Amino acid sequence: MPCRLFLVEDQELVRSAMHAYFSAADDLEVAGEADTVGEGIHAIDALVRQDAAPDLLITDLALPDASGLELIEHARRAEWPIRCLVLSGRSENQYVEAARRAGADGYVLKGNPNTYLAAVRTVAAGDAYCSDRLQAAWDRASEQPLGTDPRHAGESGRDAS
Repeated sequence: MPCRLFLVEDQELVRSAMHAYFSAADDLEVAGEADTVGEGIHAIDALVRQDAAPDLLITDLALPDASGLELIEHARRAEWPIRCLVLSGRSENQYVEAARRAGADGYVLKGNPNTYLAAVRTVAAGDAYCSDRLQAAWDRASEQPLGTDPRHAGESGRDAS
């Protein structure tokens, strides 16, 4: 059974390219997409209620109505059975740390599609993933208390970039 993805990206060209890219992999399926946090919440919540929750949420940070961080925080509060991966062009430490504290399971930089499949497969398998050059910020944030969520114990993840 393929891993079901939900994409939240406001740039239509980027979103459609991501859809095509991930759909080309035999082990991945795009279950839905949205261009705002509000649309993402509505659509994923509907899928969860239908027992058709996606396995992995892939979100950008900069969205028109709110931050992708708010979407991740909502997913955690709502206890959706979903892993969360940030796919962003923002490489500043504060964004990586904030994503980790919000409950993201991974953070991958836009611009190197060769890392996207590894990131998706790693996070979907239950491990964390972070682009190499952001790893120090990811590790700093993971040293801070994250509550009692056992999903965050002993995680590591690196890419080849």
